[in-house]
Amino acid sequence: MSSREFAEWQAYYEMESFGPLVQEVQLAKLSYLFAQAWFANKEKNVRFDPRDFLVTPSLTQVRPRKQTWQQQLEIVKMIAKATNTKITSGEVN
Repeated sequence: MSSREFAEWQAYYEMESFGPLVQEVQLAKLSYLFAQAWFANKEKNVRFDPRDFLVTPSLTQVRPRKQTWQQQLEIVKMIAKATNTKITSGEVN
């Protein structure tokens, strides 16, 4: 893998994280929605939290990362540099 391709993968991961831990969080959210929908009609006192469906204990403390517009701009610049794309006035050329 070239350094350019590696930089592209890093930039892509910053925008769209992937991997087993991300999949676990996504599955926990989906399981939470199904559980809420299923028990909403059956028992009104049942309440769930998406963290109830996580298998990996360390993920229960995970907080979603908030990106500032400056951080997002840096990611766009990394992608543009990796792909030799010029960015001018908000448009990609």
